[in-house]
Parts: sequence; structure tokens; C-alpha cells
Amino acid sequence: MAVNDPHGRQARRLSLLTAAGSAVFTVVLFIGHWLSGSDLALAQAADSLLDGVALGVLAWTVRVARIPADEDHPFGHTPAEPIGALVTAVFAGVLGFEVGRSAVGSLLAAEPWEPVPWLLPLFGAKAVFKLGVFAAARRTPGSTKSPALRALAVDARNDVATSLLAVGGYFAARSGYPQMDAVLAVPLALWIFYSGISLASENIHLLMGAAPPIRRQEELTRLVQGLPGVIDAHHLRAHYLGAALFV
Repeated sequence: MAVNDPHGRQARRLSLLTAAGSAVFTVVLFIGHWLSGSDLALAQAADSLLDGVALGVLAWTVRVARIPADEDHPFGHTPAEPIGALVTAVFAGVLGFEVGRSAVGSLLAAEPWEPVPWLLPLFGAKAVFKLGVFAAARRTPGSTKSPALRALAVDARNDVATSLLAVGGYFAARSGYPQMDAVLAVPLALWIFYSGISLASENIHLLMGAAPPIRRQEELTRLVQGLPGVIDAHHLRAHYLGAALFV
């Protein structure tokens, strides 16, 4: 039997909403970079562009995962969702690498940047938007069991951190410390990269048909033992097939 959670529709809607917001921020921040020459604006625009691509893929895989089983896929299409989450993990890793590379390059070049006041609302707006996405992903029913929703939450959390970094870099430049944004970016880049690696590892386990945790197996055994007419459940075997758990 397959144990599923009704999270696909919410995950797809949230993915599309986030992708649309990322597209808007991509255009606005690229324009901000073009007008001001701000590397922070360019980094934020590139981040939003990566988000739009990754979330578009994620929304598509969530839709595929909800397709009923057919002759070619007798167990359904549930592996599509962790594949989408895996793509998001790859983009998170790329983002972490790019943030780190940009920070090190700025430190080596020691190029000063003169902050433009109207950039601050853009950085702040992106942080607020992604904070809302993070909260929505965590509060959506089934979020703890959905690879797509967990991927959305990780991506949004990373973007809140990078947006706040941009805000911090802006104020540091205004205070006479233009290189502090690059210094702060290095540990943040390592954290984002680690988040991508962790998310990738989790979804590779789902795709490889890993067994659920021992505690979950014990819960399933007790559930079966409590059914009317069942004398005992002496053996249980369970494994993931994408987001579905087969017992």
C-alpha cells in the first residue's frame, strides 16, 4: 500500500507564486545594477534568476508527481517530486559557490562601492517576500513530509539570509566599511552550500528507496497491531518511492 499526503497542490501553488516573485525581483534588481553599478544588486538579481529557474522545475515536478499510476508507472509518479527538490539543492550549491567566489573576489580587488539610497528598499522587499514564502512553506499541511515544500523552505531561508546580508553590506558601506559585506558573505556562502548538500543527500535517499527511520517503522508496526482481527505483526518492510512510503 502507498501512504501519501495531500500536499502536492499547495506545493505547486507556492512554487509558482515564488517563481513569479523571483522573476519580478530579477528584472528590478538587474535594472538596479545597471543604474548604480552595485555588485550587491547584481548578486541578488542572479540569485532571483536561479530561484525562478529552480522553482519552475520544482512546480513542474510537483504536478508530475500527482499524476495517477498508469501502465508505464504502476506505482505512480511520486519520484518526480524529490527530483525537483534535488534540482533545487543543486542550485543552492551553485548559489553558495557563487556568493563565496564573489566575496573573495571583492576582498582581493578591494574595490569601494558608493551605496545608492533607493537600493535599500529593494533588498528589504526581497527579504520580506522570501520570509513570507518560508513561513507559508513551513505552515502548509504536509510540509514535514513533502520534499518540494522542504526545498522551498530551505531556498527561502537562504534567500532571506542573502538579502539581509545585502542590507548589512549597504549600511556597512554607508558607515565607511565597504568591504564588510564581502567578509560576512564568506561564512554565509559556506552555510548555503551546506544546506544544498544536506537537501541533496535527503532526496537521494528517497530516490534510492531508503527505509524510513526506525521510529517511523515502529509507529507503523503499532498501527497494524492495533487493527481489528490482527493477532500480531512480526515483520515489517517499508521503503520510500519518491515522496510515497510503501509498506
